[in-house]
Amino acid sequence: VQGQELEALAEAGEKADNEAIDLYAFTSVLKRHLDPEARKVFIGLMWEIVYADGELHELEDNTVWRVAELLDVERVDRVAARRKAAAEVPGAKGSANDE
Repeated sequence: VQGQELEALAEAGEKADNEAIDLYAFTSVLKRHLDPEARKVFIGLMWEIVYADGELHELEDNTVWRVAELLDVERVDRVAARRKAAAEVPGAKGSANDE
């Protein structure tokens, strides 16, 4: 039974690896095609998506932070974009990690 369980676990790990999102590959394409201002706009759009449900979740916050870093969007610009997106959603809830 242990052999079958190990094999199933290995298969599940391989499947998860194949389905994983590679943020570097994704952002490197964007970085080549977008100028710095367009990258800021892109991060702003990501924040709008994050706040679409009125809440900021830790995983969403971390993902936008990582994408912004990979796109060389400055912290101040990332924070400003987050605040703008949150301000457009009445009663938005979320983390204050960047404040």
